[in-house]
Amino acid sequence: MKNLLKFLVVFSITFALAACHPPPRPPKPPKPPHPRHGSLENKKDTSKDNLQKKFYYSKDYFI
Repeated sequence: MKNLLKFLVVFSITFALAACHPPPRPPKPPKPPHPRHGSLENKKDTSKDNLQKKFYYSKDYFI
């Protein structure tokens, strides 16, 4: 009888603790790869050149 009582106590405690835990979360989706180092700098440099060319041409038109 003592063994049955111990079993019921242990079973009820483990069942109660297992019921408190939330279900596992699904895995996060993978992040997109980061651009390579320096590729953003190259893009910024070309945009600066384009802006300088536009201003240069605009000066010609204003003169």
